[in-house]
Amino acid sequence: MGFLPIFVALGGFLFLVAIVHYHTLQRLRNLIKEFAETSYESSQKLLTDISHLVEKNTALPENMQKGLRDARSAHQLLNPQEDVEIFRVSDQVIRLAYSFQEDSGFIPDPNQKEQVGSQVKQLEKVHQRYRFHSQDYNERLQSLPYSLLAKVFGLKAVPSI
Repeated sequence: MGFLPIFVALGGFLFLVAIVHYHTLQRLRNLIKEFAETSYESSQKLLTDISHLVEKNTALPENMQKGLRDARSAHQLLNPQEDVEIFRVSDQVIRLAYSFQEDSGFIPDPNQKEQVGSQVKQLEKVHQRYRFHSQDYNERLQSLPYSLLAKVFGLKAVPSI
């Protein structure tokens, strides 16, 4: 009877530590998913805005028309649950926005050009935060006690972009 309270207290302590660490991993994972969803929605809005701004421009070079078509089709085929694909396609949209923004003839209105620029900056910030938090999540999965929890609960590393 003498050691039973010690074992119960130790077991309770380990259980509480596991709950706290598991909650930390879940919070990071939810944050990463939120960044992916934000990137998906923001890149879709940016692509739509660029399309509306340049659709009236008939003098669009073939490579820019092809880039716009490719970005639209890639975004339509995108599965919102695949984080890495979302960021790959939104990087494509960012490059496309920069190419349209560099040549002032395609987006002549300075206000619209500024709006596209602010959307691109917002999307880049989301990508930066995703990289930071996914790296933090993956590093935690490599260390104790997170690695034990990952094995028990089947948690996997998040692909980095």
